[in-house]
Parts: sequence; structure tokens; C-alpha cells
Amino acid sequence: MSELTIDVPMDPPASLMPNRQQGRMHWTKRAAQTREYREIAKYAAMEAAQRSGPIRGPVAVTIHAAYGYRRQTPDLDATISASKAYLDGIVDAGVLVDDDQVQRITATHEKLRATRKEKPLGFTRFVITEIEP
Repeated sequence: MSELTIDVPMDPPASLMPNRQQGRMHWTKRAAQTREYREIAKYAAMEAAQRSGPIRGPVAVTIHAAYGYRRQTPDLDATISASKAYLDGIVDAGVLVDDDQVQRITATHEKLRATRKEKPLGFTRFVITEIEP
């Protein structure tokens, strides 16, 4: 049973959340943003998986989104939806063969607190664990 942790250096984008999509952005602009976020996740996954091959069996994915100090924490289901582009980027990197391998998704999120000296930006952590078929 193998496990891999991938840190994407940004929180799930608000523009990809389902509640934000209703009539507010033209589909071509949304598609361009999706491509960009997918590419960011691809390079983060490639960096994390340098020494491991693709995971071929069924997997459980744990998503932990840490929202930056300027962001509101959305609904947890919106976090999962907005992370779809990141998961597609992980597949593009070759970590997973296909996103159909995902049998279970667990999600958590938090709001990062700011101090006078530190203004944290968000991140999204994916822990991919191979499970028994």
C-alpha cells in the first residue's frame, strides 16, 4: 500500500466553485482558468512524485485546503468541486492513471490566521493512498 502527499501552492480558486459559476463568468474565461490551475497541480505532482511510478490500483484521496488570510472559507462541498482541476492535473502528471481510480474522497479545510509579520497564503494538500480492491 503506497501513499503520496502533494502540496499545491494555492487554495482552491473561488472562480471554480459551483456557487460562483452561475452566469458570472463566460465559459471561455473559466476554461482558461481551469487549464491554468490544472497545470499548477501537474507540476506540483511531478515534483512530489519524482521517485515513484504511477499508482495503478484504487485510491482514497484526502484533500486539505488551507485558505489564505484574505479568503472566506467556503462550504466543504465547494472545496471538493473546486479541487477537481487540481485532481485532473495530478492525473496529467502521471501519478494516477485515471481519476476513475478514486474510490473515496475525504476533505477538510481551515482558515489561516494572519499576524502582523506573517500574512499566509493558502495551499491545498492531497494525500493519495492506495487501497485494497
